[in-house]
Amino acid sequence: PPHFDSAEQYDAAVQMLVQTDVIRDDGMVYWDVRPSADFPTVEIRVADVPATVEETVLLAALARAAVMTALAEE
Repeated sequence: PPHFDSAEQYDAAVQMLVQTDVIRDDGMVYWDVRPSADFPTVEIRVADVPATVEETVLLAALARAAVMTALAEE
């Protein structure tokens, strides 16, 4: 996705996509990383189905590390 400086900027961009009929609703934003429409979290959609439990745990650990690094820099 493009860089957004705020949640409001992201919401405005998604609203524009809906209003111009590019997408039907905010659930159709198919970026690899996006705020969840239902929970106060960030969804990482790069690998929806890891092949093994070990790969699932690795993906979760990498995602958490990325978030913690971003928070520390903020």
